[in-house]
Amino acid sequence: MPHGEMTITLQDVEVLLGLPVDGRPLVASPIVEPAELCRQLLGVTTTEEALDGSRISLPWLSRQFQAPITAETNEQTVQQEYSWGGAALAWMYRELCRACEIPAKDIAGPLILVQMWAWERFPHMVPELVAPPEIDYGEDVDGQPLPRGPHGVRNSGITMASNNWILPRFADNYVREKYTDRREYYAGLRREWEYRYNESNTLYTDLVVLGAPLPDRVSLTMPRSNVVNYEKVVKQIRKENNLMLLRRCRYYMLQLAEEMATATQRELTPNERNNVLSYEEYLSDG
Repeated sequence: MPHGEMTITLQDVEVLLGLPVDGRPLVASPIVEPAELCRQLLGVTTTEEALDGSRISLPWLSRQFQAPITAETNEQTVQQEYSWGGAALAWMYRELCRACEIPAKDIAGPLILVQMWAWERFPHMVPELVAPPEIDYGEDVDGQPLPRGPHGVRNSGITMASNNWILPRFADNYVREKYTDRREYYAGLRREWEYRYNESNTLYTDLVVLGAPLPDRVSLTMPRSNVVNYEKVVKQIRKENNLMLLRRCRYYMLQLAEEMATATQRELTPNERNNVLSYEEYLSDG
């Protein structure tokens, strides 16, 4: 795509999850009982606490395979023979394809991979990091610290924001001053409104370029004479900007679809165009 890689690859699996992508391909029948499949592939017998339907408990897995690597441990044992990363990626894409079918109501697979990949590729979606994770990786047989875990481990100990906005966060945490310093809180509200005002103009210009419907930006004309009014207008401009950002995403997808259709010497059908723009939250001003 014009803006670079936009799909999950084996490299992402290896870097984010730390799963090996080298080794024997993992092939198994989906109708095999989960307990029997674990016995065949892992060489251990599962317990009732280990399995919940077809899901396996990660803490249980960790306890089963926490034995330290020694000088006598051979390479085959270390790698466990199989390309677990390849299996995880294949299963994930199979489930994504299945979930796109009209009757589908659920999805399975390593969705944590999709989530971490999105956090790496779309910085504005990254949740707030509460504190750096404190993880004991242990030591090897010579007493040297073992290598740190995969890149995805750094997302341990995070918390999601309490709202559903996908806008970039306003760096100034003025809200904490609401009940201690009202003047500073009021000044913070004004600073965020100015920040969101510039953001609103940028998004509005992008919609003009994309030929998307333009919203009525009420927040730019509302009176802002006191704290209460500023709170209302800041909340309103966040909502308006969020909707414009969603609308920009959808119309950018439409632009890409039109470019792909042109590359194959055809035009998008009305039905195809409507499918791209069918999600009303991208188009609604409400």
